[in-house]
Amino acid sequence: MPVSLKNAPQKQISSSNLPCLLFCLILLSGLLHATPNRNVKVYEKVLGTNAESYAVIRKHSDNMGSHYSDHCKFWLDEYSKKDGPGAKPKTTFLLNQNHDLGASDGKASTTTELPENPTPSLSVILSRYSLMGTKIWSQEQIKELDIDHKTGRVAYRSQCLFEAGLVLKQRFPDSHAGYGFSLLSVAEDSNTMLLTISKGMDEDSEERVICVSPSVTQNVRALKKLGPIYLSAGTFKSTKEALDYKRTLDEKKKAPKSEWMVWSVSRAATGKLDYSVVLINSNQFIANSRIPRLKQVEGALLVPIASENFHELIVDETP
Repeated sequence: MPVSLKNAPQKQISSSNLPCLLFCLILLSGLLHATPNRNVKVYEKVLGTNAESYAVIRKHSDNMGSHYSDHCKFWLDEYSKKDGPGAKPKTTFLLNQNHDLGASDGKASTTTELPENPTPSLSVILSRYSLMGTKIWSQEQIKELDIDHKTGRVAYRSQCLFEAGLVLKQRFPDSHAGYGFSLLSVAEDSNTMLLTISKGMDEDSEERVICVSPSVTQNVRALKKLGPIYLSAGTFKSTKEALDYKRTLDEKKKAPKSEWMVWSVSRAATGKLDYSVVLINSNQFIANSRIPRLKQVEGALLVPIASENFHELIVDETP
């Protein structure tokens, strides 16, 4: 049988509860319109690179302690690739740009203030730096990196890309010390990698560009090209001994593809480094069963070794 609600008692708000309800509504309205804390955030974006240096646009965003304002200052920062990530850049102030929203009418306005001293024109800046030839890593490539979001360590195999504790402390404010970080992107040019890193929580997060030095970038590229197995002609305790032996083999070189390189190799038991002279095109010689003939040509006893413990490619600076 259907139930009739016609005569059901209607629940009404007691007049004694009205003051409490009004107080809650007033409090909620006050919270929604309360003046926010002043918040200054810094963002960096890669502008371009060249062989010796790179440039970023640095933006300081200041809410001026208001819901209705966003005052921005822009700088051009130019860095030498030879300097460490904590080095001071050559800085040029570009402009102020203030965005305001009328509290009563909701109308937006933007004002721009240029510096009194002349700044380089856009054409001059773009003639110094370019993104031509710069490759952006895919997410699959970024996943190849070993990233510790708490400590900030970023590495490819055995190669750490930068000194995480020192660099992140220098580049981010103390208020962000307790936060982890995110690697947003990796850009790679002819001789360096540029990492864009975010640190902080949501609206308080900031972004910085960190340059991986040319020497570290070179070693990462060498590690990425490694095959699984190499033929070693000898292992030594010092780089000098290994390089001297490599040069001896180079002087004896008669086979057209018998070129050698020196890698530091980490001992599995102790972690200490040895230095092995290995054949660059080992896979070709192994595939073609040319090891016996190579032994005779080079006069070297070749031993297969795995590359999983290769640490650093030792560059022979001798011309």
